[in-house]
Amino acid sequence: MTYKTQVQNETISGAKTFNSGIIIGGNTTSDANLGTISSVTDSSYYVGTFNADLTGGITTTTTCNYVKHGKSVTLRFTGVLSTGSAAPIVAAAGQVPSGLAPAFPGTNFPIFVRNNNADEAYPGYINIDTNGSIYIGKTFLSPNFTANGTASSTGFYGTSITYQTA
Repeated sequence: MTYKTQVQNETISGAKTFNSGIIIGGNTTSDANLGTISSVTDSSYYVGTFNADLTGGITTTTTCNYVKHGKSVTLRFTGVLSTGSAAPIVAAAGQVPSGLAPAFPGTNFPIFVRNNNADEAYPGYINIDTNGSIYIGKTFLSPNFTANGTASSTGFYGTSITYQTA
């Protein structure tokens, strides 16, 4: 037989783990699985940032903002322009914190890109893999950007994407 208990007006201090695995409270500044947390309004709503080291088509570090509510994650990428190389733009596995990694691999989102001092007529694509890597291709048919020595000639414009975590 299972009994349910209702508790009213109880204050919980710190983190409390229940038999079902629900955690209320806890750390509101940093979490290895979520990056830097700037606010927690309840046990399933997080707002924060993480840094992604980009290589390949451009080499730079960018800060990504996120909102996680339950299993839904929205990432906001700030646009980045730099000197181009003949490759797609990538960030190695683990750049996206594990608590923000998508549930399904191979999901592509459109992103507007600049290549060799010109905006591409068709959007490129961004993929966040389940291992936490980021891949940005110039276009679906031709993912490599063009190598050149001109600053601010290659990169992508700011975008937001939303997906589901595991």
